[in-house]
Amino acid sequence: MVSDTMGYALAGLGRLDEAIASYSAAAEGMRSLGRRRDTADCLIALAETQDRAGQGGAARVSWTEALEMLEALDDPEADDVRRTLAARNG
Repeated sequence: MVSDTMGYALAGLGRLDEAIASYSAAAEGMRSLGRRRDTADCLIALAETQDRAGQGGAARVSWTEALEMLEALDDPEADDVRRTLAARNG
């Protein structure tokens, strides 16, 4: 999805607010299509960017939502997200 790719590019340029908006739009787009795994990927990228931007609370919300989706899909990446959340909740 274009918004996801744009988010990646913007984050790489340090334009974090724009990247966050782009990843949010990508997640909503995937959600509207019923693509839960892709939505989770967008939420993980969103959380990483939010964290980088100093938005720890928002990042936790995004990681938690991604974790819930991955667990519902019985996706092994849920373990990585769970560890990330645990490390940040320390």
